[in-house]
Amino acid sequence: MYELFHLYNYGKLAMKLLSGNLNDYDYEVLQLNIARELMQLRLRPPLVSTITGLNQRYLRRIWKEIHQSSPSRGLTPKSSGRMVRNRDMHDVAVFFAILRVTIKEDPAPELHICHLLSAFHTYQDLFQECNLSFPTCFFLTRDYINGNLNLASCIKCKSDFVCAIGNKYTFHCPSCN
Repeated sequence: MYELFHLYNYGKLAMKLLSGNLNDYDYEVLQLNIARELMQLRLRPPLVSTITGLNQRYLRRIWKEIHQSSPSRGLTPKSSGRMVRNRDMHDVAVFFAILRVTIKEDPAPELHICHLLSAFHTYQDLFQECNLSFPTCFFLTRDYINGNLNLASCIKCKSDFVCAIGNKYTFHCPSCN
């Protein structure tokens, strides 16, 4: 049931976290491992701090250790709509399909960052050339949860695609066009 968590080596801790049976030490170790992986995938320290609860200064130090440079500063994107080009719409649909399967395999009621990491690693394993970065997948998932993106099915070819709510240009199937 939890095979996907083993893709990034903290399966047992992630299972305990999702079941609520995690002591303080294990919780801190898991949060630090998740933070390190998120920053290796180039998710910026303020977002990682929000997810893990770790100190931003400490996370910036880890970022510098990993990337040998300071993290970029600035605001996070308000919408993921500009992050995805039309040619990437197939990848977005595939990523969301993988994410849905990952969540369905887990009895936990809410989406956790472990689900997102697992889905992204599965996406990377399936495709040699990934068009989507992890930060892009993170913001796409955020917008999907907030109701700014929707999954639709094409009437003609029956394929799933992602469309932005309120944007008439994304309400067409990328497979049929």
